[in-house]
Amino acid sequence: MASSSSGANNKPPPVPPRPVNLPRPSMLQSESQESQSSSRCSYIVLVYLLVVVILLLALVQWELVSYYKPLTDLFLAKYWISVVCMLISAPLLAIFLLIRQIRYLPILGWLLMCFIIELMVIGVCILAAYCHALSFLIYFTITAILMIVFVLIGSFIPCDLTANVAMLFIVGFPIFLYSIYLLLIFMMFDSGDGFFISFAVLVLGIVCMFTMYHAQLIRGWRYAELYTTDGLFAVIILFCHFCIILMLFCFLDWSQADEVDDKDSSESDATAMQSLPYEFKIGFLNKAQHFEDVINL
Repeated sequence: MASSSSGANNKPPPVPPRPVNLPRPSMLQSESQESQSSSRCSYIVLVYLLVVVILLLALVQWELVSYYKPLTDLFLAKYWISVVCMLISAPLLAIFLLIRQIRYLPILGWLLMCFIIELMVIGVCILAAYCHALSFLIYFTITAILMIVFVLIGSFIPCDLTANVAMLFIVGFPIFLYSIYLLLIFMMFDSGDGFFISFAVLVLGIVCMFTMYHAQLIRGWRYAELYTTDGLFAVIILFCHFCIILMLFCFLDWSQADEVDDKDSSESDATAMQSLPYEFKIGFLNKAQHFEDVINL
């Protein structure tokens, strides 16, 4: 009897159940499962529909700048307008994202979001002015396709990025540091577009990760999720991701336009030199030789 009781006491303790990651409590916690699902579906549809509408309106403005010659010349001559608008949008965007009470104001939240987005649109207009209208439309389409792919991947992959957000920052920081180094090398040395393409690929990878992360926040039912009353936050974040990718593509047309301008200027100088009279050319060369002899003395 004693041996049986001692054998029973030597049994290992039962294995504790594994913890399950559940979504954080939301503002709809007291509602039923069906009500939460319908509210989340309506929220997702409204967010992405609003993003599409804003992007189409922005595309109309960018295409006008790229196609209409007076607007193109205006933004090329007064590029500081775009720079100032982009600089003003940065602190306003930080305030809008950090202070939730501002986003929840019925009218001011919408007005501030529209104002920030319009400032960013004007900031990108300088890049649209360098691009041809058709080229910019192609870049816009490629960017839209990439955004759709990133959002779909982030929404349906089994990996919960919202539970591993620290890992995203740990991976993203060295990639960002290396991309800045490549950009500096590209600016310091005239070594072609290889360094910039590498920089663009690394930045695109960072934007890809955080686009998938925010897609999971919008879809919900993960470790973390956005409130269904915080749609303005989701809209402006997706618009920022779109603008970053679009600006990377716009450099391709800018570099080509810069090379064409240099070639045209050299050809115009050669043409002007050929159009000069022969006596003037001889006199100019004699003066140059005279100055060279004086310097040698």
